[in-house]
Amino acid sequence: MSGLLNDVRLAVRALWRHPGLTLAAALCLMLGIGATATVYASARALAFQPLPELHDAARLLLVREAPRGLVDDDGYTRVSAPVAAELGTLRAGGRPVFADVAATAPLTASVAGAGAGTGRDGGDAAVAERVAGVRASAEFWRTTGVAPALGRGFDAAEARGGAPVAVLGHGVWTRRFGADPGIVGRSILVDGEPHTVLGVMPADFRFPSGAQLWLPLTLDPAAATNREVRRLVALARLAPGVSAAEATRALAAHGERLARAHPATSGDWLLVGETAERFFARGPRPFLLASLAAVGFVLLIACANVANLLLARATARRREIALRAALGAGRGRIVRQLLVESLLLALVGGGAGTGLAAWGIQATRANIPAEVRALMAGYAGLRLDAHVLAVTLGLSMLTALVFGLAPALGAARLAVHDTLRAGSAGSGGRGGARGGRRMRRALVAAQVALALVLLVGATLTARTVAALAERDPGFETARLLTLRVSLPAVGAAGAPGAADSAARVERDRTARFYERLAAEAAALPGVRGAGAVSVLPLGFDEMRTPVVVAERAATTPAAVRPRVAWRRVTTGYFDALGIAVRRGRGFEAGDDADAPAVAVVSAAAARRFWGAADPVGRRLAVGDSGRAVEVVGVVADVRHNVLASREPTVAVYVPLAQAPLRGMALVVRTEADPPEALAPAVARTVAALDRSAAVGDVFGMQQVAATSAAPQRYTARLFALLAAAALLLAAVGTYGVMAHAVAERTRELGIRAALGATPERMLHLLAGDAARIAGVGVALGLVGAVGLAQGLRAILWGTPAFAPGTFLALALTLGAVAVVAGLLPARRAMHTEPMVVLREE
Repeated sequence: MSGLLNDVRLAVRALWRHPGLTLAAALCLMLGIGATATVYASARALAFQPLPELHDAARLLLVREAPRGLVDDDGYTRVSAPVAAELGTLRAGGRPVFADVAATAPLTASVAGAGAGTGRDGGDAAVAERVAGVRASAEFWRTTGVAPALGRGFDAAEARGGAPVAVLGHGVWTRRFGADPGIVGRSILVDGEPHTVLGVMPADFRFPSGAQLWLPLTLDPAAATNREVRRLVALARLAPGVSAAEATRALAAHGERLARAHPATSGDWLLVGETAERFFARGPRPFLLASLAAVGFVLLIACANVANLLLARATARRREIALRAALGAGRGRIVRQLLVESLLLALVGGGAGTGLAAWGIQATRANIPAEVRALMAGYAGLRLDAHVLAVTLGLSMLTALVFGLAPALGAARLAVHDTLRAGSAGSGGRGGARGGRRMRRALVAAQVALALVLLVGATLTARTVAALAERDPGFETARLLTLRVSLPAVGAAGAPGAADSAARVERDRTARFYERLAAEAAALPGVRGAGAVSVLPLGFDEMRTPVVVAERAATTPAAVRPRVAWRRVTTGYFDALGIAVRRGRGFEAGDDADAPAVAVVSAAAARRFWGAADPVGRRLAVGDSGRAVEVVGVVADVRHNVLASREPTVAVYVPLAQAPLRGMALVVRTEADPPEALAPAVARTVAALDRSAAVGDVFGMQQVAATSAAPQRYTARLFALLAAAALLLAAVGTYGVMAHAVAERTRELGIRAALGATPERMLHLLAGDAARIAGVGVALGLVGAVGLAQGLRAILWGTPAFAPGTFLALALTLGAVAVVAGLLPARRAMHTEPMVVLREE
């Protein structure tokens, strides 16, 4: 122990004697370790462990039914009610496969207090708020492993029916009810119907998909036995001792049994299991994997730079080390001393890197758009926690070995007698010096190669963002206000009666409400048009349904019918967005519940189903029931999901009056700039029509469009920052190597000058060294850039992955930067008087 403490004291003194080198190395490590820790924390929270609020989330599976041949299609994420019920009894090898199984169904509801009151945000608790939530079976709490922080969850009896109950999320509890702990047992209004609050969930629990309300999932007998309708999300917790692979095999076998037992409804379907962590992280995973690769390059460049600094320092200390060896210090002792110095340097850089990571993580959280945070699994876990700190410490230790081992071993192999006889660092130990020079040049070439790879990645991702910004979504985004509206069910407000009659009353009420809302919003001053749609374009949302040409319905099994975008719209929607009607007509006031079922298709849908033929007057079979609708028009294509979608959206529109939905998005074309200035007037219009209707997610469409490209924009910004850091580090590394090379050749240059060599001739000589280093690095970097470009295909849009002109331009630019950085110390050496150099020697 005393020997180690002595090594530490010597290391501190050695680093203190060279403050410039210590500071430069620490800054390089701070940048590399800090950036790596930031991106690692983001990838861990958003892509690899995105469900920190769940207990042992790695043992949760999402079970889904998918048609044969379409297992990887993201559109198939649900199961039928009978399949969800059967999962709890699934066995393999004589033991249960799952310990608990929960079924959920997404919902959007309005939440308000049953009486007057004030929320923490100063709002009236009796004013409805639009809230995303789920209906869940009673097993939901055991399956997720999370219990309410206040009160309890609903039990099996409450889930089967009876008095309405609800569990609130921490956010809505705080906003609407002032975080009142007495809320448990009180009544609130959910969609205008009284519900008793049973509990409040913990602050970081927003599962699934940002939910803030949990209601019991109740199914009528017909729905509970219907295998053809697949609308439930099934979550299953693995039983003790059962692996995910075993469960997946058991699910596949059960799917085959169902296909044989129920060929009409399950014959063409498979049963698939996927870890919940992987499923809920599908969106950001490709972008974060690319970011991890990029930041890994920066860490390698930082390590190479520090190794170069230490190699140069070790070369300068050859005489000191030789003296210590001559006085009896063994090789192990010398290696240990130099490694302790490297370790101290790494700890200093790692400590500074931790501070940089803390800032970087906060910046990352702040740059994720607010409207995306609620939908992004893992956002709550994006923080500098003990795990990230441990990774940062581990990176510091690893880099100490990486950049410290080569200089230490090289110093330990010094020829003591030759080094002492040489008398100076600049003239002796030529074999070791040549080996050190080769190592340093190789490290700089590697830095140049990695920097070129990052420059290519930054350029390609930046071009993607630029292309997305210029892409036409199919409608004008400027001066377009969007907001979500949720209309409560009739519920307890209406007298109990026959189920069919009540359903018809509610459908008519819903359709009338949104048609009137669109009309009155369009009549506001400065408004040019308004309409409502079930799925807002570019809104990170989707609703699909199976569709087939009616003539082929009898011969096309339901499992293989294409699932296309399904949109319910009011009569003014196409005009409000400026979506052109290409053939036929749009929807009219007469397309109500009593009229024949009609639809309007996008141009992409027309091409897909009928090719070049005119689809107007043709019929489609839509939905699980195969209901026939007549096509009355064709409209221009719209990018409904995200701007980066490679193909136009195949969409089928139906009039809201014929397929009412209580939760819709209102779009208002206005002359106001920004369009959000019109939001209060629109909100007053909603309240005047129905005070219980909830309004939320108020954004201008330009903001919605920008948010849809947020993953590409984040990746491009990160690549640009990392590429700039890599370029700087590569230039500094080249400068350092050439400065040391000039110092080693000072005597040679003095002799050349004394013999008549001109400064230009000597500068040309040194320029050749810098050019050779840069050339090797650029050649290696081009190979790596081609590989990176192919790996980025999944996130690129509007720019080719392989762009020879771009690659060449970046290679020449980086090569020039490296050569210039290498010539700076050479130019200074040219002004040294030869006699001064020779006299010093």
